[in-house]
Amino acid sequence: MNERYIGLMSGTSLDGVDGVLVEWPEGEAALRELFVAYERKARSLQDELPRMLPMAYTGIDLGYSGLATSLITGGLQNAAAIETWDRAQQNGETTGSHSQTAGDGSQFSMQWDDSHASSTTVFEGTLPGGLQGKVTTKVDITTCPDASGKVNVSFTSESEIRASGQAGTGAHVKVSADLDKYLDDDANLIDDQIDMDVHVDQRTFDNYEGSFVDITDTLSTSRGEMGSKVNKRSGKANDAAMQSAEGIAKMAKMAALQALEGAKKGWESGRCVDLQVTSSPGKRTGVTPGTSFKVEAKPRARSDGAPTGGSVTATLSGGSSIEPGGKVRADATYTYKAPEEKDKSASIAFESRSKRGVGKATAEFDTKAQRAYHASGGGGAFHGSGTICDLEKPFTISGSGVTMTFTPSSAQGGSYSYSGSISGFAVWGGTGYTVSADENGGTMNGSGVGCVKTPKGTRCANGTEKYTLTPTDPCEQE
Repeated sequence: MNERYIGLMSGTSLDGVDGVLVEWPEGEAALRELFVAYERKARSLQDELPRMLPMAYTGIDLGYSGLATSLITGGLQNAAAIETWDRAQQNGETTGSHSQTAGDGSQFSMQWDDSHASSTTVFEGTLPGGLQGKVTTKVDITTCPDASGKVNVSFTSESEIRASGQAGTGAHVKVSADLDKYLDDDANLIDDQIDMDVHVDQRTFDNYEGSFVDITDTLSTSRGEMGSKVNKRSGKANDAAMQSAEGIAKMAKMAALQALEGAKKGWESGRCVDLQVTSSPGKRTGVTPGTSFKVEAKPRARSDGAPTGGSVTATLSGGSSIEPGGKVRADATYTYKAPEEKDKSASIAFESRSKRGVGKATAEFDTKAQRAYHASGGGGAFHGSGTICDLEKPFTISGSGVTMTFTPSSAQGGSYSYSGSISGFAVWGGTGYTVSADENGGTMNGSGVGCVKTPKGTRCANGTEKYTLTPTDPCEQE
C-alpha cells in the first residue's frame, strides 16, 4: 500500500492544468494562474484517491486514507508555495501571505519571507472517495540556507476520517516529520549529513473497538541515532496496527524528502544570493575596441548581506577574452578584454555557488558607436546648441554669450553650471538636469538657481531650461 501512495504523490504536477477561480486583487494575473492550477489539481483527488483505497474500510485503511490525502495535497501546495515565493522575491515582495477557499470548500493559505515558504491546506466534510472528516496538511520549507548551509523541511498531517455507513469505524492520525539537511560550498546537498525525526500518533476504531500506537522514527548522523521506537501501544494494537504506524512513518519521511526537492528550486533560483558585479572602467557600452576591464564578482546573501564564500564561474559569450577561467574563489576578480573590432558585443554570465545557494548575474559589453545627439534649446534670454557625443561624458552647450557645462552622473542626468554675459550683464548658475532619450531622440531639462549682476546689485532666482535632442552622426572615437 505504501508504494501506491508514494508513487501518486511524486507524480503530481502543476503543468498544463486549468480550472476555476476565486476573486483576486488587480495585477496578480501570474499568481492567479498558479492557484487556478493548484485548485484544479487538488480537485483531481475526487478521481485519484478512490482508486487508491480498498472497497471495504477498516480503521487502519482510513488512517492511510487521511495521510494519502496529505501526501498529495502536501506535494501540490509545496510546489505552489515555492513558485509563489520565487515570483514574490523577483518582484521585490520579500514577505507576504495569501489565502483562498476553493469551490469544494477546501482552504489553502500561504506565508513567505526572504528565506522561508509555508503552506496549509484544510479539507473538511465530504472527502474524495465518499469519506467523511477533516484533513489538515502543513508544509514549511527553508528556501534560502542559513550561514551554516542548513535547510529545514517540516511536514505535518492531522486527519480524522470515517467511512459513510460504517458506524464506529474511523481513524485519527497525527504525523510530523522534521528534516535538516546541509549544503556544501558548491550549493549541493551533503549526502552523509541528515537529521530527520518522524512522530506518528495513530488511533483507530473498528466496530467501536479502539487501539492506539505512538512511535518515533529517527535518522540522525549528528546524534548517531537510527531506527524506530514505540512510545505507547494499547493492548489491542495488533501487528497490523504496528505495521500501519511504521508504514505511515516511512511515507512521512518520503513527504519530507519530496518537499526538500521543491526547496532546492529556491536556493538554485538565484534569489537567495545577490551576486554584485562591478567593472573598472564602469562604462561598458560604446567602448574603444580592445579596452581592458577589471571585473569583480562579489556574492552576498540577500537575507543578511554577508559574504557567501564558495566560488564564482564566469562564462563569456562573444569576444574577446576573460581571465582566469573556470571556478574562482569568491570574491572573484577577472580581467576582461573587449572585442578588438568595432560594432561587436559580448556578455559574461556569472554564477556563484556556496552553502548559501546560487547567485546569478550578467554583464554586457559592446564596442558599438556611441549614440550622439544635437542639442538645441534654452530658457529665458538664453538659447544655445551643441553636440553631445556621449550622454555619460561631460559636454557643453553654448549660445547668447553663455556656456553651459554638463557633468553626467549617468546617461539619465547629472549636474550643470553656466557662466557668461547676456546683453552686457554677467550671469552664472546651474544645479541639475535630467535626460529622457532613445535612438529617436528625446529631451533634456535643467533646473536651478541663476544669478545676474546688475547696476543695482546681484539678483538670483530659480529657473529652468529645456532642450530638444536630435540624433546625429556618432562622434569619432578617440
